[in-house]
Amino acid sequence: MLRVEQRGESQVRAVREPPALLAEPHVPRRIAHISHDNPPLEPGSVTQPVEGAMMCAMDLRRELEYDSAPADVFAMLCDEAFRSKVCEATLAIEYDVAITSREQGADVRIRRVMPANVPDMARRFVGDTLEIVQTEEWGAASADGTRTARLRMEMPGKPGNVTGTITLGPHGQGSREVIDAVVKVSVPLVGGKLEEQVVRGIKAGIREEGKVGQAWLAGDR
Repeated sequence: MLRVEQRGESQVRAVREPPALLAEPHVPRRIAHISHDNPPLEPGSVTQPVEGAMMCAMDLRRELEYDSAPADVFAMLCDEAFRSKVCEATLAIEYDVAITSREQGADVRIRRVMPANVPDMARRFVGDTLEIVQTEEWGAASADGTRTARLRMEMPGKPGNVTGTITLGPHGQGSREVIDAVVKVSVPLVGGKLEEQVVRGIKAGIREEGKVGQAWLAGDR
């Protein structure tokens, strides 16, 4: 069951009973062992590396294509109703959406609580749910309508993050949205398994966003 709460004009909140996560095929990962000589994580990371932990870094790239112009797709991405619909399609237990328009861009913040479908040995690090805070900082459009956003996803209280870019530009008679990111998780022994789960969840979310987006642009809102 879904409960939706309106918080003024700039924020939407919804709560859903926990479902199961969608699955994706296994993705190879890049691994580096951490020692005292290794530098700390970049500033802004949720936590610093755990001594003796394994730092895993997995590349993530996904593309979405739309039949509409980049300006129309960007307007959709800046619509809180669309983002809320995507959260519902990805079966978020709870979510908050806030979008702030700027003169030539926009800032997007989405907080989702997802069921943590992880191995038992990793559950003590994660719990039964996984909170994900996603931010996008969209810049101005270029002459051909291309825009780029800085993407960051954090898991408050968990040692990991996702950083990258989203590029939206013309493609054929429509548009293409490209997500390029790196997923990092640092947890003793089980960092790789958690990382794979995060990547599966992100891929499933992107896939559902594409489906909702096509329907939205076709008038199904």
